Amino acid sequence: MQLIDFIGAELKIIIFIENVQNGGLDTFCSTLINNWPNSDDVFTIICNKSHPGRANMENSINRPCIFAYHRIPLSWVFTKQVFFFFPYFLSRMLQPFLRIPFFPLQYLLIRNIFRKNDGDRLLVINGGFPGGESCRIANIVWYGMGRGRSIHNFHNFAVKPRFGFGWYENWIDRLLLKSTKLFISVSKSCSDSLKIRKTFENLTNNMYVYNGINDAPSVENNFNIRKNIGIDDSPICLMLGTYEPRKGHDFIFKAFEKVVKELPNAHLVICGGGSKNEIIKVKKLKNKLTATDNIHLLEFIPNGASLISQVDVVLIGSQEFESFGLTAVESMVRKKPVVSTDIGGLPEVLSMDNSCGFVVNHQDEAAFSAKIILLLKDQKLRDEMGMAGRVRALKLFSAERMSMDYLMAVKEVNSSDGSKNIIL
Repeated sequence: MQLIDFIGAELKIIIFIENVQNGGLDTFCSTLINNWPNSDDVFTIICNKSHPGRANMENSINRPCIFAYHRIPLSWVFTKQVFFFFPYFLSRMLQPFLRIPFFPLQYLLIRNIFRKNDGDRLLVINGGFPGGESCRIANIVWYGMGRGRSIHNFHNFAVKPRFGFGWYENWIDRLLLKSTKLFISVSKSCSDSLKIRKTFENLTNNMYVYNGINDAPSVENNFNIRKNIGIDDSPICLMLGTYEPRKGHDFIFKAFEKVVKELPNAHLVICGGGSKNEIIKVKKLKNKLTATDNIHLLEFIPNGASLISQVDVVLIGSQEFESFGLTAVESMVRKKPVVSTDIGGLPEVLSMDNSCGFVVNHQDEAAFSAKIILLLKDQKLRDEMGMAGRVRALKLFSAERMSMDYLMAVKEVNSSDGSKNIIL
């Protein structure tokens, strides 16, 4: 039997996403769609117009796809536009409570969007949990319109509701549980984290699908690290990710200072997106170091993963909320060893046998720096770990395997599963 016969008839799939910055969710969407097993299926991506990476997401998808951008009021957008003169901590504190009065309007506007965009399956792609405020509502609206239960996919760890806000969060969670056929996350540790929330303590309809990536492309990014930064043939370490505090820049800096004492010609390149405030904070941390000339900060570069091929070792210093660690897989497929902390899904990805790199306690800067020094001094070890990483990546984290798993999950969701309108 041919694969296409097994897959079955054409599906009209709506992907609903709320995104605040360039990064992993865009890569996930494009990889999922580009490697979707059934070429006859039709995709519509519904996304907030305020997403800064929408152009990059469009350009990275190489099959026909409908893009529908909306201006649904979102609390974080409203806060930036209206409360910009407030101190950051105050606007951050007020933002969640705006979700309550926004909910009825968001519900009605999302329902109107679904009426205008034809689809028989819904896949919501969320960052963390609760994550984007419109994401949970999308599943609820879909079910409330009688279109059946749908899939809620989340890519980072669930967190408990803020103090004084639990009654609302638990109410939304109960509606979501009723509306959702399957919760899918990107690692076992991330999937299990959903049970930290009261509504999902006994959840059984959850699973995880490891993220997948394409084999390293033959043509990489035109950005030349050594030429643009002025590094000769010195060893280079790369930290690739957003400038969020959870990524562990301070930890990496302290560890790398120890590396420079042992290897004065070693350089660290950091590349990623982030808010203006986040980038400023990282720059301040860097300026406090004695090895500041050996550390180079770059802003977001499209297809930044292609920089991996130009370096010797990739560093992941995450201190919390690292659900999967896509950078680790991107490094493995390019035969580059990784030194990583032991947060979240990273041990699942890299394997604790240290065959593809080193997994180190996230509080042990000395051990982290020692592993970097070991790799930078030993070309043979780098080559061996790099090859082992590539074998592991191609076996467990291929884009084709990931897309097939999601296709089978989508097919399991019956759009006529007896849903009834939700009374809010």
